[in-house]
Parts: sequence; structure tokens; C-alpha cells
Amino acid sequence: MTKQDFSVVEPEPYVYRAYKTRRDVMLSEGNPIHVLERIDYSNGIKLYYQGATYPCKGFPTPEAVFNTNIAKRAFLMMLNPFMLINWKKNKARFERCASYGLQPHYLDINYMTPMAREINKLPLGETANIMAHIFEYDDAYRYRLQDLMSELDVKQLRKNPRKECKHLLKLAIKRERSPAVKDKLKRLRIFAWLLIPFKSYFLKLIKDIDFDNMKFDEADRYWVSLRGDYDFFGKTYEENSKGLEKPPQYLINPESVV
Repeated sequence: MTKQDFSVVEPEPYVYRAYKTRRDVMLSEGNPIHVLERIDYSNGIKLYYQGATYPCKGFPTPEAVFNTNIAKRAFLMMLNPFMLINWKKNKARFERCASYGLQPHYLDINYMTPMAREINKLPLGETANIMAHIFEYDDAYRYRLQDLMSELDVKQLRKNPRKECKHLLKLAIKRERSPAVKDKLKRLRIFAWLLIPFKSYFLKLIKDIDFDNMKFDEADRYWVSLRGDYDFFGKTYEENSKGLEKPPQYLINPESVV
């Protein structure tokens, strides 16, 4: 049998109601971009951008982000007290739905961010893997959770999980800038009460988690200080970014995107 070059045949884009190529997605974002200089694959994936003081963790490709958003919506649907009525069945449904799109983007554990690695330790099977990759590819969610983990009192969490989780949730609501996200966070308050009857189960879940790996390091602190969508450390963007060397940003030239 001889080798033959081939290409995958696809329908023309105009046959779809809402077709978007990677180029379309990138251009529709309308956000300035940084210039990537190199990628380091040792101990996770780190992106080095032109003019940045520290590398940025993770490599969220457009395809991974798209499928992560689908998994994220399925996960948010799971955050409903009524889903606990038939937990095993609903958990299995969630895993089938969310993992279908995420599987092509699953990372080897050695290339995940430190936070994602810790989440992957949760004894929840495929659900833990899905959650880990949601936080891996959605840095807005990851940075927010890291901000709270940097405020966490681990001893208090093990002693009184409900009280400590209520404290962290209150901080998250106060620091959040998006009204829509604030509303989602407020709906999570009911889960703090569920920690009363499920305290022993919760403590079993977090038994192997190293919370120090879920906190900010210097590189994380640098990048979140350049974001204005959340009041990291309880400070405004203006306060956090003051005096920092900011990497240059550029607008995408539509002709250069392939």
C-alpha cells in the first residue's frame, strides 16, 4: 500500500447558521494581545511574553476554552441542591456531557497548573478531572479561586467548614466586579449550610489537598495585578498595577490571522 497525501473535506462555511473559524473567534474578541516569545514545558506550561516580568501559567487555546465553557455551564447546573437527590445518577450525566468535549484537551498531570493538580486529587473520579481542567483553561475562574485560597485559614476550614466557606464567599462577592458573577456567587451561599450535615464527607474530600499549592506565587500576583475584572487582594486595579512593568499590547491585524 502506497502513502498518499490527503486533506479532510468539510462543507462550505456558509451552510451553517453560525459558523466561526479560529480566525473569526480571535478577531471577535476585540482584545489587545501580548507577543509570545517562548514556551517552557518544565513543571507545567509557562508562556513568556514580550516585556512581562514573569511568565504566565497555562496554555488556553481557543478550542480548549470553547469546550471548557460548555463543561462550565454543565458544572454550574450541577450546583443545585436538588441535584443531590439523585447524586450518583446526576454526577454520571454531568461527566458524560462535560468530558465529551474536554477529553481532547486533557493534559498530562505534569503539565497542569499547580491549582489544577490539587483539584485533580479530589476523590470524585472523572468529576475531579473535569473540574481541574475547567480551572486549568479558565484563568478568570482560577485566579479568583487562588485569591480566596490565599485568604484561607486551613485550620479554621477543618474545624468549622461552614463558617470559613461563608467567610470566603463573602470576600468573593465583595471583590467581584461583574454583577452577573455576583449573582451566581450569592446562589452558592446555600451550599455553606449543607456543610453542616456533610461535614465529615467534606473533610474526607479535602484530606489530601495541599492548599499552599492553590495560593498565588509571585508570577500569579504579577498577572492578576494587571486585571481589572476583580479586586484581587481586596484592592482596585489602579492600586494593584501601580509601579508594575506592563507587557506591551497590540491589536490583531485581521490579515495576519490564519
